[in-house]
Amino acid sequence: MSNESSIYDVLIVGAGPAGALSANLLGKYGVKVLLVDKEDDIVKTPRAVGLCNEGSRIINAAGLMESFEPTLLDAAQVQFRCASLEPFFSFDCAEEVNGFPILRTLYQPALEQCMRDGLDRYDNVDFWKSTECLQIEDRGNEVLCRVVTNGDEYRTISCRYVLGCDGGRSNIRKMMNVGFTGHTYAQDWLILDVENDPSVHTHNQHKEGKTNDRDLVYFMCDPNRPGVTLPTPNNTRRWEFVVKNDESNEYISSDAAVKELLKPWGDVSEMNVIRKTIYTFHARIAKKFRVGNVFLLGDAAHLTPPFAGQGLMAGLRDSYNISWKLAQVLKGTLSDRVLDTYHSERRPQAVIIVNTARAMGMLVLPQSKWFSKVRNVVFRTLNRISGRSDVASIKKTPNSILGMRSLMLGLGDVSELTVGYEFLQSIVETRFVAKTGGVDKQSSLIDDCLSGNFAVISYEKSAQSNLSDDTKSRLSEIDSEYCVIKGGHDLSRVEEISRKTGETVVWDVDGYYRDKFDSGKKCVLIRPDKMIVVCESPERFDSAVGKYLSSLEVGQKIKLSLA
Repeated sequence: MSNESSIYDVLIVGAGPAGALSANLLGKYGVKVLLVDKEDDIVKTPRAVGLCNEGSRIINAAGLMESFEPTLLDAAQVQFRCASLEPFFSFDCAEEVNGFPILRTLYQPALEQCMRDGLDRYDNVDFWKSTECLQIEDRGNEVLCRVVTNGDEYRTISCRYVLGCDGGRSNIRKMMNVGFTGHTYAQDWLILDVENDPSVHTHNQHKEGKTNDRDLVYFMCDPNRPGVTLPTPNNTRRWEFVVKNDESNEYISSDAAVKELLKPWGDVSEMNVIRKTIYTFHARIAKKFRVGNVFLLGDAAHLTPPFAGQGLMAGLRDSYNISWKLAQVLKGTLSDRVLDTYHSERRPQAVIIVNTARAMGMLVLPQSKWFSKVRNVVFRTLNRISGRSDVASIKKTPNSILGMRSLMLGLGDVSELTVGYEFLQSIVETRFVAKTGGVDKQSSLIDDCLSGNFAVISYEKSAQSNLSDDTKSRLSEIDSEYCVIKGGHDLSRVEEISRKTGETVVWDVDGYYRDKFDSGKKCVLIRPDKMIVVCESPERFDSAVGKYLSSLEVGQKIKLSLA
């Protein structure tokens, strides 16, 4: 096989979460993809452990949540504890946002295995293990890539685009000659993964009948030894502790030191430390996310400190953003210039996430006793404002505290249909006329009722009647679909509606969307990544959609696929 040549639409370098998710999403769109990874198997050590509701939604969009969900653990509450381990601020995270729990923990190797297994669904996706990308040459209309498999099988890959998903030490980024500026933390952290989670019964501060310790995330805001502990799947738990300046890595990772650190949390003799690692945290962002036909995703584009739990999420967002754009460009329905929006949309948000994580670290894990005392007073005051002395409930908390919750979890506070934010998701019903003449009903998330392309969504009345023939024709070019959300109780037109073509009809059984759409006074256009790009009244909808389509240069069909 030495010196063989192969042709693909997209080469993805790196089969971590960002790379493997991109391969699944592009596979779903019919793009011919080659995914390569230099390792011969998944790295079995746990790394990322946090998954927010947005990440769950993205994984679900790739058709992977059903198989992945059994491996997840829902977190019910996050507590911030002072040096005595008493909580000075807490918030519940058991509620769902956009159809998924706000915070869950995961075992990263299980996520990566699920994503790799998902590739078996697509004949248009190839996956080569033990394969390293040695060189890329961007010729404008194609990229030539030199790869080697098993150390001695050399091949030349011709593709239209390359996605660099090869981690913080990315070789693709170096080949692009892109700077990676930012900050490296002066102090290291000790990471401990432990089997037989003691559930922290010794220091449980909750009253009987409240949240079980197994479901809790703790920030230990002790200026003498800041740390974090999270419950993880399969009866495991993670601890992260600051390594002091006068401590060597050898000492802090010794059995004696580890035993002393874990002693306050339970019977150390019953815990099995399955992993202990010294990490140096970074806050770095690539100067450019796109150079020519080569793109950076995930840790190759940005390294995020773990304090906000958004490192994994940022990579998933990258994949979700770029995949539909590549698919449309390769199909010839959108201009290549739309790919510039990957950098303009993703890099500013990555900057915000990285800076938020840094601020989070300074806020909840300070090493100044004076700052800690001031912070504790402020947070206890916020708890009193929320109407509860110990816990801030997300649904009942004032916006000021919701903003703090967003800072810590990277979640948006938008509760209305807003351009630039993801479309709000809830449970809807699909209804079918049964052979017996009755009505069959099925409840599901609205995402699962849509195809994953552009979608025009309206309430009660189809938005097609508000669109010109020209606008509908242009929407058709980018495979747009139409969805009408009906009021929940009217069954009289089920048979008539079910016979319509080119339109998805769902029922708003609890009135959630009636309020969001102001009883039909709003229509929206969403992108394949569920971002709202138009939200207007029916009377102004056609003009707004037309303007948006013009910004995408819809109509310029340029066949770019080499496959």
